[in-house]
Amino acid sequence: MTIEGIKEQKIDMETILNEIQEERIRQLKLWGNEADDLNTRNDWAAYICKYVADGAYSEREKRFSEDNFRQCLIKAGALCVAAIEAIDRLGKLPQTEIQKHLNRG
Repeated sequence: MTIEGIKEQKIDMETILNEIQEERIRQLKLWGNEADDLNTRNDWAAYICKYVADGAYSEREKRFSEDNFRQCLIKAGALCVAAIEAIDRLGKLPQTEIQKHLNRG
């Protein structure tokens, strides 16, 4: 890759990361951290996968849409950030029911 290609990629990456940050701020304004702190790793995986899957096909539009897919990927990226923030804030995520069961044994 040329220097110009690297510069262009960096600009695009910065734009994308800014969009993810804006979405994360929007999520924080809606939900705060309290709800995030209750999510298990399974919850996070399910939420993130749901956004990615929903974006792959727009049920409302009955078609595939790159714009819709991109928007859902931005939301999923913001959810990844939220999950990492929860891990960093709590030290570890709440256990799933199966983890609780296995730890009792």
